[in-house]
Amino acid sequence: VSQSRYKHDKEYEVITSIPPTESQLERLRQGVEISTGLTSPAKLKLKNGMVYMTIHEGKKRQVRRMFDAVGLDVRNLKRIRIGKLQLPKDLPSGQFLKVKKEDII
Repeated sequence: VSQSRYKHDKEYEVITSIPPTESQLERLRQGVEISTGLTSPAKLKLKNGMVYMTIHEGKKRQVRRMFDAVGLDVRNLKRIRIGKLQLPKDLPSGQFLKVKKEDII
């Protein structure tokens, strides 16, 4: 049974210690070599000094390891979306919302 049907896009808001170069972003878009192998290509966009990265894999600490592979130190990392479930912008840290099955499937 293929596990690909269980994979969902995961979107992260990433703040790096220094602004990424176009070359570094392009390497992330292509996929980079980390200790567990070559990552799949990432979708990236820059907005207000933050990098928004969408991947469909979920290896341990993958986002931090990908940025490290291109020479960038991650200062702050927040997962803001899994599949169609979006993290509300106004949800205080440490708080949670109950979701219905139809919100995630």
